[in-house]
Amino acid sequence: AKAAGIAHQQITFTALDRAFDRALQEGWLHRVGQNAEGEALLSPRHILLMEKQCRRLIVEVQNQVKPLLAKNSGAIEALQNDLFLSAGQRAAIECMLTTPHRMVAVQGIAGSGKTSALNRFRIEAEKRGFKPLVIANLSDATEKAKDSSGMMAMTTAQFLSDSQRALRQNPIKAKRDYRHRCIIVDEASLLSTESFLELAHVVTELDVRLTIIGDFKQQGSIRWGILFHDLMAYGLKTVVMRENIRLKNLDAFKALQKTYAGDIHGALSILG
Repeated sequence: AKAAGIAHQQITFTALDRAFDRALQEGWLHRVGQNAEGEALLSPRHILLMEKQCRRLIVEVQNQVKPLLAKNSGAIEALQNDLFLSAGQRAAIECMLTTPHRMVAVQGIAGSGKTSALNRFRIEAEKRGFKPLVIANLSDATEKAKDSSGMMAMTTAQFLSDSQRALRQNPIKAKRDYRHRCIIVDEASLLSTESFLELAHVVTELDVRLTIIGDFKQQGSIRWGILFHDLMAYGLKTVVMRENIRLKNLDAFKALQKTYAGDIHGALSILG
């Protein structure tokens, strides 16, 4: 209605109700649940179809790649005994190095040391001839990832454009050029369903591995869906980093816990 007003068009609420009713009758929109106030939640049909594809992909990507390291290797034993890393960081790095799955996820709360874990993964991967590449939706996020993790970085759109062009021009050469790449999606909560499906197709065609890392409680995708959360719910292999290693103040940590529980009032009361 607001958009219509801006366009100086006269659209009544009755007309809008009829439009929604027709969309539901024709199957363009589907009811997918209710919010806390009991209002119906709707989703376009094409988004539901894409989410169904995502669920299928979770199964298809299992046991598709050779692990970078064996779980019983000396490097993994040294990692497990590294007291400078938190338990969550050790688990995340080990998963990325030893997984046989083409795609895995790392869910880490704010301050859990995700960037430090990526830097350690980069060091171990490069020792074995692999070159991690960080991609993110926003250009400032790619610069931040590049500076903090030491990895090559670019936007998701740039990676998709470059890799898809390479696959169209010469698929064999593209696979050869990318074969030692480990693709890492940073700030994965910003990834849309459409972008993920494109990425999934590209990494499968290139025969490379993909890690998506982020925090589903932080800013979500500006497109449809809450993909990062949904992928974990669908069963994508996931490591969770729960410890906050950045906060040294107990009250600040308690406020963070309240925030993650959705108790904003409680968090503000702790902070005063």
